[in-house]
Amino acid sequence: MENNDIILKAVKYIKEDYYDFAIKDLLIEDGVSPDDINDILEEANKIVLEENITKTAKKYKFIFGLNVILIVVTLFCFLTFLPKKIENESVFYPLLGSFLCCFFGYLCIAYYKSWKLNFLRRNETLSINYSFLIIVLLPGLILYFIIASVFKNTAEEILKENQVEVVGTVISGGETEIHSRRGTIKSAVIVVEFETLEGEKIMANKDVSSFEFKDFYYLKEVNLIYSKTNPHNVAILTSESALREFKNSAERDITYHDLENLIDVKEDELKSRLDKIVYGWEYEASTKAWVNNRKNIGVAVHDNSIIYIAPNGAVAHYLLEKEGYEAVNKNDSSFVAKVYGIGQLYKKGNLIATIEMISTKNGEPPMSMTTLRRLKI
Repeated sequence: MENNDIILKAVKYIKEDYYDFAIKDLLIEDGVSPDDINDILEEANKIVLEENITKTAKKYKFIFGLNVILIVVTLFCFLTFLPKKIENESVFYPLLGSFLCCFFGYLCIAYYKSWKLNFLRRNETLSINYSFLIIVLLPGLILYFIIASVFKNTAEEILKENQVEVVGTVISGGETEIHSRRGTIKSAVIVVEFETLEGEKIMANKDVSSFEFKDFYYLKEVNLIYSKTNPHNVAILTSESALREFKNSAERDITYHDLENLIDVKEDELKSRLDKIVYGWEYEASTKAWVNNRKNIGVAVHDNSIIYIAPNGAVAHYLLEKEGYEAVNKNDSSFVAKVYGIGQLYKKGNLIATIEMISTKNGEPPMSMTTLRRLKI
């Protein structure tokens, strides 16, 4: 029997977990000289060790790649998928996501280049000390705040897209005091109950300042907005500033300067432009106008002109003159008076304006209908 065949037989016995003395006996039965057995076993062990190192290298390389994939999948889940699925602020999910990413990241660091054959020939295997996980504490903390902000921002974005406005009532609340060396810090929370359009009753909490808390009482009505896709995604709008921030709206009166800028705005952009001034616009197909029932105002844009209806009849002329418009005498023979002038007009550059009063019921001040036109030069 050739020497190579004997070595391969010894390799087979080693892989089958035979004891050394059993292998020696089997080799002697095969006619191997006792003086050559130790050399044969040494060569066989080298072959087995090299094969194990090669298998271990493949395994470690696979584990490293798997952890890289797990990091990518975890980041996708906790930065994209879950925030949209949960649609709410969360503490648990950011903690879980940051922990998983740090754990997989630590394994990536531990297994990095562990598949190198020279490394495995020296060490044979990799020993991981999990007590060193603390080194990823700071990155994990940063990642937690990143994931938490994504959950919060995603919930706010979805809420703005799928918002339903309702009125809720305050059903409870309370103040707490935290004493420290710097003094006493007061905080307060109110609990609001509301009913969705589907009839489901839901409770939501809102942190408020101690100063604001004094203005709330049992069964006081408050404005709030919930998401159609998740009614527990709620924004309680307890102040005008909260309303402006949520709606991304200035929440102010429309000025004639605003109307001048809106004359040439395209129809599909008009609502977004109006909402930035004051939110709550809806299109009425019957009048071909945008109306805001919250403020009792309306806007319609046509070629080179805009119509604005508002409850400011008593001061409409004053506001127009304050904006720089000058009254045009009704007997003026100018082009403006001839074309548009039955009654008094106002002019400012290539803009002209007319104001009509609209009577109201119950003795309320009259509404005004202001029409601004841009003259073609």
